[in-house]
Amino acid sequence: MNAAVEQAFARRGSKKLALICLFLILITLLSYWSYPGATLGEEDTQIYLAILLHSQDPLQLQQDIIVQHPHTAFTFFDEMVLSFGKSFGLNLSTTMQTLQLVFRVFLLSGFFLIARSLGCSQEMAAAVSALMMLGGRVLGVQTLVVEYEPVPRGMAFALILLGLALLSHRCFFSGTLLACFGLWIHPTTTLPFWMGWATIMLSENVRLQNTRRLILAALPLSATLLLSLSALQASPPEQSRYFLSVIDPEWERWLRLRTPYVFVSQWGRDEVYLLFWAGVILWLGWRRVKPAVTWILKNFVRITCLWAWLMALGSWLLLEHYKLALFPQVQPARALIFVVVFMLLVSWSVALTGLAVNTAKLENHLWLISTLSFVLDRKLLLLLWPLLGLELWKNSLLKRLRSHDHQDWIRRTSVLTQLALTICLLWIDPFNAHLVSWNSVKEVTFLIVVAGAVGILLSPRWIHPSLGQPFLLGAIVLLFLALPKVIGKPAIVPDRSEIQQLAAWAKRVTPLEAVFLFPDAEHDKSPGVFRYAASRAIYVDWKGGGQINFSRSFAAEWWHRWEVSMGRPLADNFVQELKRMGIDYVVTHKPHSLSSLELVRQTESFNVYRTRGL
Repeated sequence: MNAAVEQAFARRGSKKLALICLFLILITLLSYWSYPGATLGEEDTQIYLAILLHSQDPLQLQQDIIVQHPHTAFTFFDEMVLSFGKSFGLNLSTTMQTLQLVFRVFLLSGFFLIARSLGCSQEMAAAVSALMMLGGRVLGVQTLVVEYEPVPRGMAFALILLGLALLSHRCFFSGTLLACFGLWIHPTTTLPFWMGWATIMLSENVRLQNTRRLILAALPLSATLLLSLSALQASPPEQSRYFLSVIDPEWERWLRLRTPYVFVSQWGRDEVYLLFWAGVILWLGWRRVKPAVTWILKNFVRITCLWAWLMALGSWLLLEHYKLALFPQVQPARALIFVVVFMLLVSWSVALTGLAVNTAKLENHLWLISTLSFVLDRKLLLLLWPLLGLELWKNSLLKRLRSHDHQDWIRRTSVLTQLALTICLLWIDPFNAHLVSWNSVKEVTFLIVVAGAVGILLSPRWIHPSLGQPFLLGAIVLLFLALPKVIGKPAIVPDRSEIQQLAAWAKRVTPLEAVFLFPDAEHDKSPGVFRYAASRAIYVDWKGGGQINFSRSFAAEWWHRWEVSMGRPLADNFVQELKRMGIDYVVTHKPHSLSSLELVRQTESFNVYRTRGL
């Protein structure tokens, strides 16, 4: 009888786990096609695609400044992408898109396992991990929790987060191995992980045989050695010598113009303020989940968050005051992604588990609304996080007070205080956030409706937990489908049909070594789209300047090209200079025209001119 019961429970558990796996796969697909979405060749992948294309065929883009100064020599990212595509017979764009889906599965799996370590049930952990896939922007450093494009830092973060999750479940070898792969893809992203890993491996609380501990230590050392040897052979000497150099005033001026996010002083005051609040919210939420958290995860959270704050402070001190060139290259302040991710994980866990226990409690609804607001519209946090902090303080006071009269007085006073705080913040409108607007009203209404629906689904009074939690997973699927229509899709892909058609013509008609210039493109990303689609070199473009923090010589060359060719009047003397600069074709927006050049192609928005006979 007991054996039959155990088998029945085992079958039920296996069926539930299979359904959760299907749900997580569905969420991965929805995060790609619905919300937040995915792009390719619109942001940083414009640079990576050019480098990868040249690596595939050295004859392509050989005149392009981007491939002449590649910054992937210190990683195995390009080798991984090219070998993966060659193994499965995929072209470059399909390879990148496939890898993006694979690494989103890794990221979602890491979220799920960490949520389990925070004490969530399987259904709750699935809900938390799904909500984490809504993403969010890391304040200050211009990175994303869920990257819209298949960039190395996003892939490496997915691996180390999954590795961290496995370590928290005491899977030491597999967790360390995954982190080593992350080290190969983007070393600087993994630095906070290795700080936590070293502390845990050296601790007496981790009981491992000496042989196994030695093997674990050998893995990252071997990975680092192999990566270093490869980088020494592949990296240009002029690039590696900038690691320990000092930034001169001219280079700093270019950095502040093109990559201001590497300077902490350039971050918005509202971003610094919200970063402070993110740390406070993480601490407040951590106090609620702390009893359920494993020792390993506790130490990882402490060490990685401490490292992140120290690196932000170190970037401000050593870059802005001592001008060390290492900091814009490594960008250690990006470790703040750990603060944001842990804050979101803890907040989602506290919100959902709290609503399952007490739906009527205002604190639980504020947890949910503020966390969803971080994803959808951060400006609302200027109001919501102070209100949440005040509500948490009130509840902590109520637990300490014995007198019912004092408790009633605290409740009445807190309502008046929260009302006064709300009116004050709306009146002051901190950081000119425009909190009072029709758009804010719509967003707050949507957030309240979502919080109310989640509360009903998780309330034992309304729906039995065996039904409510599966219904919650279904509601999350609907949320992913509804958000692009209600809020808007953040990963927006503009209509590139015209520039793609122009690129197809250029690829068919112009020589492989031809160089194009878009002199009136300014900050438009169309030249980068054209570069990859046409496999033709671009003399200079704004997005291509994103590498200036890695090499001073590249920065000088990029800025020189930008100054002499962009934003100048399209006069006859300028045309003569174009010929001397080695530019073969000039693409202008209509109605700009170059009467002294031969018009070879026209589209609805563009004119293409040839500067010389080829």
